[in-house]
Amino acid sequence: TKDEVASRPGRDVINVTPSGASIYLIITATDPNNTGNYIRNIRVVQAKYEDTYESELFNPEFINKIKKFKAIRFMDWMETNHSKQREWANRPKVDDASYAYGKGVPVEIMVKLANRIGADPWFNMPHQATDEYITNFAQIVKDTLDPNLKVYVELSNEVWNWQFQQANYALAQGQARWGKDKGDAYMQWYGMRTAQMSDIWKNVFGSDSNQVVSVMATHTVWLGLENAVLDCPLWVAEGNAPCYQHSIDAFAIAGYFNGSLNAEENESTIESWLNEPDGGVSKAFKQIKSGGLLPTEEDYESLSDIDKIFKYHQQVAAKRKLQLVAYEGGQHLVKSDNQKLTEFFIELNRHPKMYKIYTELLNEWKNQNGGLFMHFSDIGKPSKWGSWGALEHVYQKSSPKYDAL
Repeated sequence: TKDEVASRPGRDVINVTPSGASIYLIITATDPNNTGNYIRNIRVVQAKYEDTYESELFNPEFINKIKKFKAIRFMDWMETNHSKQREWANRPKVDDASYAYGKGVPVEIMVKLANRIGADPWFNMPHQATDEYITNFAQIVKDTLDPNLKVYVELSNEVWNWQFQQANYALAQGQARWGKDKGDAYMQWYGMRTAQMSDIWKNVFGSDSNQVVSVMATHTVWLGLENAVLDCPLWVAEGNAPCYQHSIDAFAIAGYFNGSLNAEENESTIESWLNEPDGGVSKAFKQIKSGGLLPTEEDYESLSDIDKIFKYHQQVAAKRKLQLVAYEGGQHLVKSDNQKLTEFFIELNRHPKMYKIYTELLNEWKNQNGGLFMHFSDIGKPSKWGSWGALEHVYQKSSPKYDAL
């Protein structure tokens, strides 16, 4: 509701009752006489930040929560999945009406956040981005990023994931270039375009090219698929060096676990655990840690054998003298079509035992000489689509996952 007494022209004071909903702002009329003097430059800020919001771009509570991290991956901020970005002229701009709806956050803002907290930024170039787009993006980063920071750069996100438009685009591009009979053309095209992207970034940074960490990723549990990306024989046949030799610095995988709790075949068993005195918590964490309690179990989904997948990919990276990094990782408990299990999975994410599980995961990663490990994600409200956030909201002081990280 509007506080009529405290409000004045150009400054409305709104009393908001905290809830899970957003503030919905509707403009019903503006500039009825078409004079050009329409309503503009609307800012909605908490009263306590009224005097500082123009100089402090980011919510201080947000800064306080993320400042301990050494790197930030901007995949979601850049609207990477299904991105329509192609030409530099249509990039997100600082004066866009909103960064939340549309093209994503401008590079200038992301660099400011990285500089603000002293964290290495990780950018995901749109899969359709032209060479001009990539060059200009890299130039802004070179000109404005703290030179003491590294910059990680990756082409798109999970280009092998058929949920995302970028996988279909890569397949179409690869098969158009090398033939429709080439089943792995999407991965070879991704490897080729990553190599080209890396060459552009390194060239822009010139004598400071070591500041750039070029990343090439693969599907973690599809062993062998990485060869198409790293070695890209179809592109090599055109007279090029293998993709990984184009100044690629890091080989990226995901570091997720779920203990096979997500499998549909295991639903009835897990639901039976809910009748245990502790609501199934002990069995769930035992399954996550060691496996052996469910009728259907996939490889590498419990902590007891995740070291095998880490070791495999570390050997792949070492063979090519690349650093192994994790582009995403953490728990991966999701059951969108079962309310009981959704609530159970949220409970597991909040449980103190998750701290130990995360600690064991990160220690195993370290034992396998893994480099940077990016958790997905920083802050997010749990739902049937997953409990991805280390914190559930920006005002939450701690959580088992956040504390472990």
